[in-house]
Amino acid sequence: MNFKVIENRPLLSILLISLILRGVYLLLHFPLWWDTHVYLGMAKYIFSLGQMGVWESYRPLLFPILMGAVWKMGLPLVAAGTMMDVVLSLSVVYLTYKIGSLFSQKVAVISSLITAITPLFLKFTGLILVEPLAMVLSLLGVYVFLNGKNFWAGVLLSLSFLTKFPQGIFFAAAGTAVLFRRERWKEKIISELWLVLGFILPALPYFIFNYYRYPTMWEPFISGSWIVSTATWLYSSGASYYFWAVFAAFPVLLFFFSYLYDFFRLKLWKEESHLLMMLICSLTIAYFMYVPRKEDRYLVTILPLLSILSAYSIALIYDLLKKKSEPAIKAKSFLILVMVLMIIPLPVALFLEKPTITAYDEAISIIKEREITGTILSSDPFFISYVDNTLKLLSGTDYASIMYEENKGKYELLFLNDCDIPCAPEDTVCAEKMQELMTSIGQENRQLFNETVYFTWNKRYCHYYLYVPT
Repeated sequence: MNFKVIENRPLLSILLISLILRGVYLLLHFPLWWDTHVYLGMAKYIFSLGQMGVWESYRPLLFPILMGAVWKMGLPLVAAGTMMDVVLSLSVVYLTYKIGSLFSQKVAVISSLITAITPLFLKFTGLILVEPLAMVLSLLGVYVFLNGKNFWAGVLLSLSFLTKFPQGIFFAAAGTAVLFRRERWKEKIISELWLVLGFILPALPYFIFNYYRYPTMWEPFISGSWIVSTATWLYSSGASYYFWAVFAAFPVLLFFFSYLYDFFRLKLWKEESHLLMMLICSLTIAYFMYVPRKEDRYLVTILPLLSILSAYSIALIYDLLKKKSEPAIKAKSFLILVMVLMIIPLPVALFLEKPTITAYDEAISIIKEREITGTILSSDPFFISYVDNTLKLLSGTDYASIMYEENKGKYELLFLNDCDIPCAPEDTVCAEKMQELMTSIGQENRQLFNETVYFTWNKRYCHYYLYVPT
């Protein structure tokens, strides 16, 4: 690529780099996640009026409604969702650049590049999850808020919240930032009211829906709080988890801690843009440190803001090195170091060992060959993304035995992965119960296929089985 083009058109160049990188990543064909299949199942559930698909109350509805509309138009869900991911990812990079440009051109370029190539965000390409959409909406909300459009900021942040509930932190941070404005209290109150009104208008129909569908309109949040406290032994823990899993794993983000020092030293909190981003990042990190389940992906929605604040610190250090007559490291050498820190994690993301699982392809082939149109009983929601059969889930360890007994004689195919019904270590009662279930399934059904797969990332063997009733 011509370096003059990069210098003259940095945003276009970064978007092109981002597109190429995501194209390469998609060629690796990483499998879709459990959550993806559930969201696509909810999409089908909504637009089939409950005739097919799955439903989980603790998941927001904006993304399933969007994907349901895609399905209703007759478009292939997985292919359309993958293309949407690419468009949304590029939009996130673009918005990072636009917000970064409110600080300086250097910050805009560095932060958008960090966001574009950091594996934490890159791995969401093609997964068809809510995060890219939630990020676009929240970044748009931040951008219009910083440009003084409180009502529209409220609308966008509300839509982000309706895509992913923890995004409500962005709205809380914006409301707090208004209180620190150098305005009279009357003007602050008016600004708060416009922000709140913008947030309420999109959110109100959702709460009305909850009121009529569930015993309480707070049901999604109650069940969501419960779900993140279950099966915690399968996830990481500890107060330092996010430092090692995010900041140390993607070392260019360590400059965020340099920014944190400057935030107080230079009294950057007096500027609304700095205060807002710092509030969002700190509140989000604090919230997910509190949540029992810990995964690096939980922080992806604040990655663009972490990138901007890290880039701000990088730009400060660069300018300081340029002013010094005999710096410890030359300014250009410092930028090269920054680039190296950006690139180091990429090989891990692009060449991460992934297991070969043939069970899913085998199951789809059998459905087509045998022309199975009836109910599928499964421990995994995978099928809902690829076929339009009625799907009944075993619903995890607590309900697997009950669901199996309730659906005897009602299914045409049974798919089971024993890693979907895990027991806590040393829980012998659970282990015995699951062994009894496996024995019953083996005796009462005819096995068509089985496969054992070893997952290096958690050092576990998973056994996949495919049955038809006898």
